[in-house]
Amino acid sequence: MTADSVILNGPQRNHFAVLLSLMEECLAEIDVLAAADADDPIPRNHLTRFDDDLPPGFAERVRPILAQLRIDVDAVSEQLGLETRRVSRAHSIQAFVTAQIVRIEDSYSPKLRAYGAVHPDVASHIDPALNRLHAGFVAIRALVRRR
Repeated sequence: MTADSVILNGPQRNHFAVLLSLMEECLAEIDVLAAADADDPIPRNHLTRFDDDLPPGFAERVRPILAQLRIDVDAVSEQLGLETRRVSRAHSIQAFVTAQIVRIEDSYSPKLRAYGAVHPDVASHIDPALNRLHAGFVAIRALVRRR
């Protein structure tokens, strides 16, 4: 902790550690998106494609801003006396998987009524597919819990 560091309680310290680490991840993602071009597209999943719609020269203009923001994030971290967070890969995977399981459970045909009338055929087509997805994520969760 530096002489100029701010005194925070545990939950406050954790809040800023998470906030700043998420900012770091955001800056890294912006960096990746800015660096890609039409000839070298960003490798993503089947259901996500990024359009090449950034303004001309964006990558060159954003790099110094990203660099300054990284310096600023580090400075705030130092001022708050934050140390590098240790994050459990197992807990992270469990959190990712649990979030997907909840989203799947919220997507079954009875829950779709919240978005409007549901066609009678939806349950017979969507629910079995969601069951397979749900089972896959439950299997991952079971694997990561076998430490």
